[in-house]
Amino acid sequence: MELKFGWETVSIGETPIQAFLSSYVQVQDTAPMVILVQEVWGVNDHIEDVAIRFAKAGYSVVAPDLLSIGGVRAPEVSFARVEELKGVIDSVGFAVFGDSNKRRETLESMDPELAERIVQTQEMTFSQIAKKNEYVETIKSIIKGYKSKSNSRKVGAVGFCMGGGIVSALACSDSELDVGVSFYGGVPSEDIMGNISCPLLGIYAGEDQAVNSGIETFKKHVEAVNGDYRVVIYPGAQHGFHNDTRPAYSIDASRDAWARCLTMFSEFLGEDYSAL
Repeated sequence: MELKFGWETVSIGETPIQAFLSSYVQVQDTAPMVILVQEVWGVNDHIEDVAIRFAKAGYSVVAPDLLSIGGVRAPEVSFARVEELKGVIDSVGFAVFGDSNKRRETLESMDPELAERIVQTQEMTFSQIAKKNEYVETIKSIIKGYKSKSNSRKVGAVGFCMGGGIVSALACSDSELDVGVSFYGGVPSEDIMGNISCPLLGIYAGEDQAVNSGIETFKKHVEAVNGDYRVVIYPGAQHGFHNDTRPAYSIDASRDAWARCLTMFSEFLGEDYSAL
């Protein structure tokens, strides 16, 4: 089998977007699809690595870089600039950088040119969070495009952090999705929770109260319509625990969560081996 991976331009209607694709050549047009939805940082080395892991598990993977809608990324959010921002955040700690006063003190202690770059990159990178609904529509269009080529082809989606929230919303947005997995992503808005139309696995970190606060409300809405929303919460784990390039990485929680994700995809995207 020949594993193929790399960047390509795909289309959302007439709008181009850069995406990282990964699959075995022999099954790239027939294997179940997995749409891999990025963290706020865009599709980077870590997301590329995860895409290749899914391809090696037998899926044809598309990871759209949401920072490149329209063609290419803006200079302020180039790969190098985003990595520079991540480096600063990791060095001082997200709790410090997330505090406006402490962030200002940190920036004031830097070289002025570096501080200016960090501010520009931070503002444009984190402005994506407000584009969640727009991004949901983007992913829906990508799914529709692949489904139009083969009505029988199954499509799953998995997302991390911001991407996890997008996947949860997709599951409640008539997206033609067959199954979703959300890693520590926020739950959908309450007005669409009851619209869940495919099985969804929510994987959460125990030390992530801001995200986890909506889980019980979401569960109640899903139960009211007999939907399928499965939840696992890892005690002591931090937000972002699956990303092995970040300080929050937990090898134990990540190992178990990865196995659960693959099991979910196998159940709803794979062949039926239940009689074995």
